[in-house]
Amino acid sequence: QLVEQDHVSAVIGGGTSPTTMPLLKYMDSAKVPLISDGAANPIVTPVGDRHWVFKTPHNDSVVAESVARFLAQKKLQSIGFISVNNAYGDSGVKQFSAVAPRYGLKIVDQEKFEATDSDVTAQLTNIRDAKPQALVVWAIPPGTSIVAKDAAQLSLSQAPVFSQGAGGNAFTELAKKAANGVYIVTTKILVGSQLPANDPQKKLLAGYTKEYDSRYHDDPDAIAAFGGDAMRLLAAAMKNGGGDDPSQIRDQLEKVHNLVSLSGVYNVTPEDHQGLSINDLVIAQFRNGQWHLVESK
Repeated sequence: QLVEQDHVSAVIGGGTSPTTMPLLKYMDSAKVPLISDGAANPIVTPVGDRHWVFKTPHNDSVVAESVARFLAQKKLQSIGFISVNNAYGDSGVKQFSAVAPRYGLKIVDQEKFEATDSDVTAQLTNIRDAKPQALVVWAIPPGTSIVAKDAAQLSLSQAPVFSQGAGGNAFTELAKKAANGVYIVTTKILVGSQLPANDPQKKLLAGYTKEYDSRYHDDPDAIAAFGGDAMRLLAAAMKNGGGDDPSQIRDQLEKVHNLVSLSGVYNVTPEDHQGLSINDLVIAQFRNGQWHLVESK
């Protein structure tokens, strides 16, 4: 309806990887740019097959490298890996498995669960029995909260490390006490006030957080920021010559450079329809009801 009846110039959506994947072929045939809030690599790769598709979250390959680097720095080499059984989880498995050996990491047990599962004790028991030094979780809420709760009930000694998919307020609200101590690879939105004064995003994030709180009486999270980034990317493309012509908007999206936004500094190119780097990610830990910055890269 948006494309064929309303004749829109661009579409923002879907909000996740599984809801985005079915749109890709249609948007390509319709020749209308799509800016997705989903994270899975296949949304924008191979870029030759994704001429009309862009996305705001980091590619899973970049997130996987950030997770691997963090674990290697902590000298945690044997890894238990659990992921949701969908496009997002599958991409996470593929990307982390590819990058892990470069950091001296070994996956000693890999488990999956369905997005509709309400209990993952069996999978986590298998991971516990493999005796890994760390647990990596690749999922989105509510699955992330279920993993955190079941891991706490099993008294797993490892503090889980979550991918950016867990970066919503829904995760900590649903996980409750089980969220305490977990790590997440995330954009800077969760720890904006803790950034150094010279960080290019600090001022923008402070203003956004204040306005978001005044409207919704809550702190913004990474999920909300991805939607805001999509609007900023689209506005920049339209302002820089795209107007309301879908083809021109698409071309201008590939020329968005040094756009300081909520999830990082976007540099989109014909070879990269995502545009963020590993330097736009941080590690945060949830303690005493809030996220704390652990490292800046």
